[in-house]
Amino acid sequence: MDAQVVGMVSNTRGIDARRPTNSAGHGTHDTTSSLQRFTLPSDKLIKSETGKVFSQNGWTGGSVNLAKGSKAKPVV
Repeated sequence: MDAQVVGMVSNTRGIDARRPTNSAGHGTHDTTSSLQRFTLPSDKLIKSETGKVFSQNGWTGGSVNLAKGSKAKPVV
């Protein structure tokens, strides 16, 4: 049996800019966010659905190519 793996995704929307203070003297921020928790599908299910994902996105056999050449140099 596959072990369950839980993932989390944080979503933030807004400008994080302070608006003028209100009558109470407090500044506010225009930001909303959410946190989503989900169980990742098994490797077997991912493998079985990969062809469908390629088809739905219009990807063909030539859409993905293996890079050739030297390794990228690290940024310092």
